[in-house]
Amino acid sequence: MDKKKKSEINDVDAYVSELLKDANDLEYDQRQKLAALIGRDFREDPKLKDVIKKLRTHPVDPNNLIVLEENDNQGIGGEDDVIFNVLPKSERNLEGYYHHDQMALTMAAASKSNISVIIDEVRSASRLLKRVSVKELVRSNSAAFSDDDLINEALSSSNETCKLIISFCTKYRRHNVVDKLIPILRDREGAIFIAPLFHGCSSEVVKQQLLLNLKELFCAHFNIHWRQLARYHSDVIISFLESELINQQDKHIENRSNVWDDFQLFLSNQLIAEEILERGHGAKKIMSLCEKFPCYTL
Repeated sequence: MDKKKKSEINDVDAYVSELLKDANDLEYDQRQKLAALIGRDFREDPKLKDVIKKLRTHPVDPNNLIVLEENDNQGIGGEDDVIFNVLPKSERNLEGYYHHDQMALTMAAASKSNISVIIDEVRSASRLLKRVSVKELVRSNSAAFSDDDLINEALSSSNETCKLIISFCTKYRRHNVVDKLIPILRDREGAIFIAPLFHGCSSEVVKQQLLLNLKELFCAHFNIHWRQLARYHSDVIISFLESELINQQDKHIENRSNVWDDFQLFLSNQLIAEEILERGHGAKKIMSLCEKFPCYTL
C-alpha cells in the first residue's frame, strides 16, 4: 500500500482489498502495527468505520454451515464409544477470516472512536477473539467506557467473560472495578468463584474478603493465586496472621500452634515464601510475631 493510499480512503472496497493484499505478506506484528497506524491516522475519517465493517464482513457458504467433531468416550463395559457432535459454524464465518477481524479490532482500539466494534465482539458468541476484545475494552479510555460500564458489562456477561474482564482489570490496574465486582460476585457465585480473582482488589477489599470468607476460601485454596496474593498483598497476609494469633492469645498454646502450622504449610511453597519474606521487610515482621506469640512447634 503506497503512501498516497495510506493518506486517504476514497473507495472503501478498493482500499480494503489493497490492504488485505499487503497484509497477507506481513508477519503478525507488522500486520497489527499497520492496522494500529491506520486506526490512528483515520480516527477522524467517517470512512474508517466502513473499512472496519468491511473487514468484519465475510462470505458464508450456505451449503457448508456445519462441522463434525469426533470425540472418543469411554463407554459402558470399558468399550470406547465414538460420539459425533454436530456444531453450527459461526454466522460470520470467523474461522476463515480471523486475521481480518483482528485487524479490525486493532483499528477500532487505536482510533478510540469505534468502541462499539469492541463491545460488539465482547458480546459476540464467538470465543476466537474474546480475549483480544475484552483486553481492548478494558484498555479503552475510561471516558469512552467507564468503570460503571465495565462493572455492568461483567455482571451481564457469561462467567467466562466476567473472569476475563476482572483479569484484565487487574493487569491494567482498574482496581476500582475489581473492588466493586468481587463482593457482588461473592454473594452471587460464591467464594470458590472469586478465589482466583480477588488478588486484583485493593488491600482493604482483600482483607475484607479474607475475614468474611476464610473458611470457604481455605476450601478453595487450590484455586487461589497465592503467589500473586503474596506479591501484591504481603502486608495483608502478615496482618491477617497477626489477627489470628491475637484471637488465640488467651487460649491453649495448641490453638496458637495450629495457626503457625497452617502458616508454615503456606510458606512451604518456595515462590510464595520468597514473595512474603522479601517484600516490605516481611521476614522481620514474621520474626517479631514469633517472639510475641511463641509456640512449641515453631
